[in-house]
Amino acid sequence: METIWPNISDIDILYRLVKEHADRHFPVLRYKQLLSKVEIEGDDVHAEIPHYDKRFGEELSLCGYAVGDEKKDLTKFGLDISRGLNIEVPVPHLVEQGLVTQVADTKDTTVLAGAGDLFYFGGDWYEVLEVSRGGTFGNTDVCLYYLFRGERLRAESSDYALGDSIMR
Repeated sequence: METIWPNISDIDILYRLVKEHADRHFPVLRYKQLLSKVEIEGDDVHAEIPHYDKRFGEELSLCGYAVGDEKKDLTKFGLDISRGLNIEVPVPHLVEQGLVTQVADTKDTTVLAGAGDLFYFGGDWYEVLEVSRGGTFGNTDVCLYYLFRGERLRAESSDYALGDSIMR
């Protein structure tokens, strides 16, 4: 018995079903792609840490399944709460927003999103640490979703921190 691989029209139907499922069941997330990161010199006299001036693109809307975890560590300064979040975003939504490119003939995908991007969920901004391939369809190599692993963005107290326009 030989394996019959799905043709392109079957994959298009699969992506349509995945997109409809995500639209019905997953929350809408706000997403900002990092365009540039420029290092700004710190003051050596006062032992300041160099800051980064980050430029982000327009805000995008994505549907994704989010799973979070929270860790509380007791330090000498009080509780240090770190909150991580894993989000599964279907490929059709990423292609629609321009965060993934897709070859028309083979449906192979290339991710344009990456570390440093921001997404908003549950009243907090999260910084993307890693983007990896998620599940595939059956025994094929057709990617159904990408997994975004992020951590809650901590507020900085500098002139170069994310301004109010980002945090809205």
